[in-house]
Amino acid sequence: MGSIKEIFLAIIVLLCISGIATAGFYAIDTTTPSIVPESKSAEATGYDDESFEANKLGQWQIALEKAELAIMVDEMFGTAWNNKGVALHGLGRFEEAITAYNQAIKVTPWYVLPYANKGLSLYELGRYDEAVLAFEDAISIWPERCTYYKYMGDSYYANGDNQAAISAYTHALQITPGCEGVQEALDYVLNQ
Repeated sequence: MGSIKEIFLAIIVLLCISGIATAGFYAIDTTTPSIVPESKSAEATGYDDESFEANKLGQWQIALEKAELAIMVDEMFGTAWNNKGVALHGLGRFEEAITAYNQAIKVTPWYVLPYANKGLSLYELGRYDEAVLAFEDAISIWPERCTYYKYMGDSYYANGDNQAAISAYTHALQITPGCEGVQEALDYVLNQ
């Protein structure tokens, strides 16, 4: 039997894949088919779980403190680095968030969330070309995730590439008709 967090993630993934629900939470993508990195330390896992919960509630400073405690116990814990990045993003500390996501990618290069979350922080900084690359990396790990195409389309649009944005939005809708916010974004770009 998995932890409550693993069970929660599995339920969300099943709901999203089945089209019953869409997931999305600020800079946190809580659904992923990639295996969630685990720590061999129960202490680190406990801190990380607390960080995850605080991030979900928008309690960014608490989430940051708990993620840092998890990292102090296990510096190779990819989810803790990702949760640190999410907390820093929530605090508006985007450069620091990118550094945390890069560390998560370094220790767990197969874990999709830090790539997507890095893209969101790059977007906030107006670094749209880099954001597109981060979303492309996320898509290479999970090509069925419509939201990553939506974020990539937003980045293309913000960078002035309407055709690439249209292509990304269209692909998102092909993957998941009704993908949250995509039809509206596509309509907006088409009416420019």
